[in-house]
Amino acid sequence: MDSKRNKILIIAPHLRYPCRNGADILIDKLSVHISANVECVDLISEKEVYRFTEKQKKLINLFNNSIRSRHYASIRTLFFKSHYLKEKFITINFTKELKNILNNYDYDFIFISYIITAEIVLNHNLNLNKDKLYIITHNDEVKWFRDIYSSTNNFLLKRISKLSWQWIIKFLTSNINKFTLLHVSTTDRNSYLSYFPSHTSHLIRIGTEQEQLCSTTDNSDQIVKLIFIGSLNVKMNLDALLWFSKRFFPTLQSEFGKKLKITIVGSNPNNKIISLCQTFDWHLYPNVSDEELNRLLQASDFSILPFQYSTGAKLKQTKSISNGIPYLSTETIQALDEPLPPYCLNSNLPNEWVRHINNIKYKNSKSKILNTLIDFSKNISWEISISNLYKEISSNIE
Repeated sequence: MDSKRNKILIIAPHLRYPCRNGADILIDKLSVHISANVECVDLISEKEVYRFTEKQKKLINLFNNSIRSRHYASIRTLFFKSHYLKEKFITINFTKELKNILNNYDYDFIFISYIITAEIVLNHNLNLNKDKLYIITHNDEVKWFRDIYSSTNNFLLKRISKLSWQWIIKFLTSNINKFTLLHVSTTDRNSYLSYFPSHTSHLIRIGTEQEQLCSTTDNSDQIVKLIFIGSLNVKMNLDALLWFSKRFFPTLQSEFGKKLKITIVGSNPNNKIISLCQTFDWHLYPNVSDEELNRLLQASDFSILPFQYSTGAKLKQTKSISNGIPYLSTETIQALDEPLPPYCLNSNLPNEWVRHINNIKYKNSKSKILNTLIDFSKNISWEISISNLYKEISSNIE
């Protein structure tokens, strides 16, 4: 069969445009780039249905739906002994719209975003085997919720976390052989293999896009400019900044003094983030445009990823290097399944961060660093990542 005649459905109840988080961005890039290889890609998001043809997106339907609030999703998780993301994203209206699509259209492949979404697909009798049904895991959810469980003293949050990872284990134990899993890193794949040794999987690596480069000054000034980017109402990011303030900031401040500038950029900062920035005189930029975010990033010397735990920092790494900015991270952060990018550092030692900053900032021109990282990022682009994935799965086309 000619692959250009194939139709793909992508189910992503979490997706909102414009894309802000890693899962939304991955689904959008998958839809765009894989549409170049098939007849069309239909994407059902939170409240819209889009059709992608030859990398062009067209809205084909709107339906009435809203993702549940965190508070309501938490209550439902506790009451139904369920999974937090299931109770947040899988609503009655979304399920009805998906059922309508599956009843009226035939697809050769279905991509399902997050494990929790697969349950509603199973409730529909589809004549597709696991070589045509793919779950995009996005991260190691079991580890994700176990990390949250370990990092909080909040009893209800512990309970929600435990219920969520138990739901994942129970669902996959019963249904793992009905799907092929798509993991974003070999680390995630190895983790799932430790839980389910016989499962079938492929990799869909987090990629980069060529960014519009701004006109920035060279790093010949003496100011050490560090930047953190992320959703500022997410516990993982708050914990990372708290850890940075205790573990790394005192040593950096002692070394660089008034020459140190910390910039925090992200959406919807909560009161704890605002207070933290005020306490340490960090520069907070909330809810900026994509253009302003890139400008702030490219004006920095390093991005920082000071996570004690993390299963979702891959996009932060690719965002940094695709803008020509090296990153400083803790050893928790995996290096993109690739060699460590040039000028970047993985270390838990504050003195190593100081040494690395001194070696890189004051001994290399900013243009040299930028060009080296831009060249590196071209080898891990979204187009290459999704093209490699499609080559693997296209062997299943009859």
